[in-house]
Amino acid sequence: ATAAIFSSLLIRALPTLSAPPSDVPDQTQSTISVTPESAPANAGFNFTVTVVVRNNAGTPLSGKSVSFASSRGAADEFSLNPVVTDAAGQAITRVASCTADERAFYGNVDPISLQSPVVNFTADSAVSPTQSTTQQSAASVPADNATTVRITVTTQTGCGVPLSGISVKLTSSRPSSDNIAPSATVVTVNGQALF
Repeated sequence: ATAAIFSSLLIRALPTLSAPPSDVPDQTQSTISVTPESAPANAGFNFTVTVVVRNNAGTPLSGKSVSFASSRGAADEFSLNPVVTDAAGQAITRVASCTADERAFYGNVDPISLQSPVVNFTADSAVSPTQSTTQQSAASVPADNATTVRITVTTQTGCGVPLSGISVKLTSSRPSSDNIAPSATVVTVNGQALF
């Protein structure tokens, strides 16, 4: 009986041991996502890539450096790269491109690599106000109702690609005094409308 009591006391005195939380990123617990699924290739940072780094228990890991890459290589530009995870284990960057095509993105954090679902940069057909230009053949001409000024309007996408088939309407701040020929509205050819 004495031996039994001693054994019971000894067992109760043993401490409960638990493994410390892992600081190693886990492939199955960590995630990568991209929004939206499709966006124009217009040099804008239109895609957002989010990596969440977790350990094998699903706990977010902060302070981890995540490097980003694209299956299209240098065709894509990341707004931030690499990115250190925050308190929620997140590393977020944005992606821009002038190349229309499907691609996947990668988030690499030692010792794992995460691949996103495939997304699509679509061909851009929108006129960019910052890339499109207006040029004139002369800065000053006599107001003799005979001397003309050639106006060239060039319509381009955000990546500087000329856009044909765009209707361009030219107006004047002095509509009653200036004559626009051959027409106030011209459709672009090879990205240009000539007035």
